[in-house]
Amino acid sequence: MKKFLLLATIVFISLDSPAHAYLDPGATSIVLQWLVGGIAVGATAVSFFYQRVKDFFSSLIKAKK
Repeated sequence: MKKFLLLATIVFISLDSPAHAYLDPGATSIVLQWLVGGIAVGATAVSFFYQRVKDFFSSLIKAKK
């Protein structure tokens, strides 16, 4: 299986043709916005998860007292 994947990778790389693509400065701005947005969403998700875990353990401690 590894030999097949290596052979397939070599074939795909050797058949590659130039894209002749142009990335204007606006494209970089969009990628940066996606990155910042993804970080913000990840931080929010971690915050919500942390709050739930903290509330769960707080309720266990209160129940023991």
